[in-house]
Amino acid sequence: MRKLLVVCLVLIFSFVGTSLVFGEKKEEETPAWLEEKSFHPPQSNAAMSKLAFVDFMNQWIGVTGEDAMETAESIGYLPDFKANERSAIKKEEAEAILSHLFPMADWPEASNGNKPVKLKDAIQYVESLADQTYTTGTYSNQTVEGNALINQPGVTLEDTTIEGDLYITRGIGTEQTILDSVTVHGTVYVEKSVQNAVKLKDSDIGLVSVYTLGGEKSDWSLVWGDEFLTEEIDSSKWKHDIGNWIVDEDGEGISPGWGNNELEYYTDSEENSYIEDGNLVIKAKEEQKSDEFGSYDYTSAKLKTE
Repeated sequence: MRKLLVVCLVLIFSFVGTSLVFGEKKEEETPAWLEEKSFHPPQSNAAMSKLAFVDFMNQWIGVTGEDAMETAESIGYLPDFKANERSAIKKEEAEAILSHLFPMADWPEASNGNKPVKLKDAIQYVESLADQTYTTGTYSNQTVEGNALINQPGVTLEDTTIEGDLYITRGIGTEQTILDSVTVHGTVYVEKSVQNAVKLKDSDIGLVSVYTLGGEKSDWSLVWGDEFLTEEIDSSKWKHDIGNWIVDEDGEGISPGWGNNELEYYTDSEENSYIEDGNLVIKAKEEQKSDEFGSYDYTSAKLKTE
């Protein structure tokens, strides 16, 4: 009787211990931004249904709704899944979705493309693109050694360095995402529908690229660009011409109207050129202006790239 009791106790404690270890492992692997659903895999080594994978992707880019399939369809990446959404998703199907959501990334061609995607595979997709994901809140004094991603509204980064690229998805919505004193050594990729919600303050950004869901990956390398995400015109990229005359190196007038009979006197005033809603605005004003060469009835702005 005592032997039987000991065996029963050992079995009970073994079962409880295994359950706790699995729970801790899953909590460690599951992304903090993921809201788990009843149709998600029960463990990281389990295959994902098409419904679960689509919901996972929706949450990753920060676009959610009551029906995961309808949400995916509304942003244009839903394959023919509705008839069999509970069946396992294959790797080649999953990577087609990844290429639609992040067309700028170098997703490898699926090996064993007919194999099902497991939850741990989906997590690896996330981690291969971004080492850090920022959700709603303010983050200060951080260094990200790889890539980072922002997928929710109301994110502010302060005094932060990102050694790789920064991805900003449509999940940020219309609420401002602020990069304040942020250095990004790579490229900032901003989804087209939210580009006007991103604001830069005293930040050092390599390049900014606006992408479209489902867009084609370009073979071209962008060497210069300005998406006008700053509050003021970036003087490292733009130079104002001042006045109305072309002058020589000694400041002597050579030709009026910049050689084109232009009537405006060009200024660097914020009244004549400024950033508004992600656009560079140049505004002509009817007002008097004079210099050593004459008088003018209008002011405006003329900018050149540096």
